[in-house]
Amino acid sequence: MNLTIMSKIQRKAKLRSLILLGCSLIFLMIGLLIEQRNMDRSLTFRRIEWTKKTLREKESALDAKFDQISNILKVQKEKSPNYFLLLEKYNDILSSEGLALLVFHKDTLKYWSDNEVSFVIGNVQYQHEDGLIHLPTGWYLEYNRHMGPYVISGFIQLKQEYSYENKFLKHQFRKEFKLPSDYEIFERRVATSWAIYDQNGKFAFALLPKENPINRVTDYYLPSIFYLLALILFLISLGSSMRTFRKAGPLIRMGAISAILSGIYALLIYGRWPHAFQGLDMFTPQYFAWSSFLPSLGAFLLLALLLFVWAMNFFREFKFFDWKRSPTIFFIFSQLFNLIFLAGVIFLLEILFANSSISFALQNVIQLSEYSY
Repeated sequence: MNLTIMSKIQRKAKLRSLILLGCSLIFLMIGLLIEQRNMDRSLTFRRIEWTKKTLREKESALDAKFDQISNILKVQKEKSPNYFLLLEKYNDILSSEGLALLVFHKDTLKYWSDNEVSFVIGNVQYQHEDGLIHLPTGWYLEYNRHMGPYVISGFIQLKQEYSYENKFLKHQFRKEFKLPSDYEIFERRVATSWAIYDQNGKFAFALLPKENPINRVTDYYLPSIFYLLALILFLISLGSSMRTFRKAGPLIRMGAISAILSGIYALLIYGRWPHAFQGLDMFTPQYFAWSSFLPSLGAFLLLALLLFVWAMNFFREFKFFDWKRSPTIFFIFSQLFNLIFLAGVIFLLEILFANSSISFALQNVIQLSEYSY
């Protein structure tokens, strides 16, 4: 009789898991259809995607030139080499490839491939900072590689922009990007702008198109709601779905759950999918940023949710484990788990308080800070 009841309970649990997974899949498909419909009809989206692709290609080309120049500088033995002769094949690559190179030796500029960059950089206290830079000749992305006493600085030209225009000097993007000249570049995200990231996943700059401005409700919020519902339903069903594999032990099931949750986090944060999430301010460094692992408030909340789901499943898996045979081990194990989990929560709170632009009322009232623990 007991076996029959247990069998019915297990079948109901399995059916409930399948229903939740099915609903999760339906919500996911609805979100994808809405997002795809918005993308297909958007000329702006196609232009932005082309810009991202072109930027990756230029970053790869610049990396290759960094490697080549590094090898050249390593093998040269002269105390005072003629750098322009040594690196002459890189002269004037700005006009042909949209790239510019500078070589510094002990903070002294020794070589420049093009005057459009060097005549400005060579006359200021140069900081060698990666990222977007605005020069009198336009917008550039700067990258630096340090090699002993040398610093190799590379620039990707995005847009020519001058203090005035004439028939020779025009405000326009590099032709490879295929962007209209009325697109604007910003150092930070602004309303209705599109975020562009570098090859390391770091925010590079924002593009503000003039045509087809973003409708945040239909382009971002609506599909994001369906994606969020799909994620929540999937997480609810995850534990009960895993427990249908009765032959696998709790350690194996928890290993599978850990791998799945890690995959979800990697897909959303490192794979930056789905696209609708990436258009939300929550998934930009506007409110919070700590590292490439936690680059936004959205990433922080997602990590907190996944850790909660992991802890809940961990408790469920080991709650029915036969600890009666070794109560001392159970006590030590449970206390150790509680300490580790509490330390993790405190660590995340410290990160949140120290790296967030949000004013926490609780923190202000009781003076809670990273030094309060």
